[in-house]
Amino acid sequence: MSPPRSLLLSSATLLASACGSDLPDKPVGPDMDALVAAYDSPTAALDQTVADELAVQLRDHLGITDSLAAVEEEVRSLLEDVFEEEEAAASTRRRGEEGEAEDQEDEVGRQITLEGDGFAIIERVCAGWGPEPTVDEDANGSLRLTATFTEAGIDPVIWGELDGCRELIEGFQVRADGGINVHTGAPLSLSRLGETPLLFQLLAEIEVDGEELPGQDLDFRLCPPGAAECRPGTVEAMVERADGTHLNFLFDIESPDQLSVLAANGEWACAFDSADASCSDPSGASVSFREVLP
Repeated sequence: MSPPRSLLLSSATLLASACGSDLPDKPVGPDMDALVAAYDSPTAALDQTVADELAVQLRDHLGITDSLAAVEEEVRSLLEDVFEEEEAAASTRRRGEEGEAEDQEDEVGRQITLEGDGFAIIERVCAGWGPEPTVDEDANGSLRLTATFTEAGIDPVIWGELDGCRELIEGFQVRADGGINVHTGAPLSLSRLGETPLLFQLLAEIEVDGEELPGQDLDFRLCPPGAAECRPGTVEAMVERADGTHLNFLFDIESPDQLSVLAANGEWACAFDSADASCSDPSGASVSFREVLP
């Protein structure tokens, strides 16, 4: 039995970011503009032929909301932590204690290194597969992330590497090795935390219970429950057709029986009937994704 793709998301729950300013040589993150634009503009029109083609992909994604509430809460918590670290560093600077970078390490092995005022490096030892988190980088791997910022806030892209990261997620032993990127939208300030969508991109090899999942480049966009700049409490997954066009499945975190399809020919609201998902648009046109529920 293949585990739901929601298992991959907990690797993203380790994400954090940081604040500062004015390093002339601060690093430059990956360009995620094309992926953001693709999410904003679906190119495939939905009809019954497309629904038949993409029914398997919908079936694979229906478990994606299982752990998203925890993902959103953890990401927000980590972002808040680093804002607090930077405020403490700023207070220190105001007291005239300038100079060396500051390192902070917590009880689960996350380290935040504030490099001057321009970027932060966040390192975390992964929790491992045991019932309790274990700070053992050799056994459990690690996550290393970089965040840059200006006076306006955190820059839109946070990026890093998963180095053999082992996590126990919903009872499955998950191992991730490769790149991870997060797009936060416009520069992110503390006042906008929890209001904007976060676009996650995994460029990694993923193993679940020793079985490697096919393909790489997995992505999704999460809109937190309290968001003001997107549809609150939803997760959006882009699905590509064989001809290169794509549409997006939009899942409700709190109501997994609610689903929308965002397509080039508008938004379709879907209802589940037995094993099928029946979708209609405002004009009354309808299609069905057949046998997508067990």
